[in-house]
Amino acid sequence: MWLVLLGVWSATFIYPYSPLDGELLCVWRRITTLNCPGCGLTRSFCAMSQLMFERAFALHPVGPLLYLALVWVVVLGGIRRLRSTPTFLRLPARIVGGYWVITSLIFAIHFAATVASWVGP
Repeated sequence: MWLVLLGVWSATFIYPYSPLDGELLCVWRRITTLNCPGCGLTRSFCAMSQLMFERAFALHPVGPLLYLALVWVVVLGGIRRLRSTPTFLRLPARIVGGYWVITSLIFAIHFAATVASWVGP
């Protein structure tokens, strides 16, 4: 799993912040022409890798939060493997849980806004 995450993170440095201009890979959007709640995540990740933080939040509000979690897991996982210390810099469960609650709430708000945009003003 660590290698997969490392591959995903590495790919975000290769693509520009808008890697799919003109290319529509989202099945939901192809069928309905409506944005799905995940639209913009890939571009948000790519923008984060290029240090375009404001752009990353604009593309998807949860993208930067997921990106930070990805980087944390990849970098810390690598350090833990090199040091052979699985508990190195382990955060308390309360902090990790709070982070995911906040991330989930932001995604829920984004999800509701996306669904609301489907029916119009």
